[in-house]
Amino acid sequence: MNFNHLLNPKEQLQFCKNRNLVICKWKPVSEGQASAGKNVCVSMLCDECGARTEKFLHSEEYEKHKKVITKEVNRVKTRK
Repeated sequence: MNFNHLLNPKEQLQFCKNRNLVICKWKPVSEGQASAGKNVCVSMLCDECGARTEKFLHSEEYEKHKKVITKEVNRVKTRK
């Protein structure tokens, strides 16, 4: 599953370091961590090149995506 829709437009268009002229495919690698102002921080990792970014989601937005984020994080943990 592709999680690029959670990122801002600039991050969505970041070119992958391993593949020429292909955008990164971001996936969450950690469950949300609470931060100030009712925000939740989710670490994202490119599936292809290993680039990392942090995405801050408002708690309401995080709750909408919590199920699929948790499912993806658990899938990655069991794959290793």
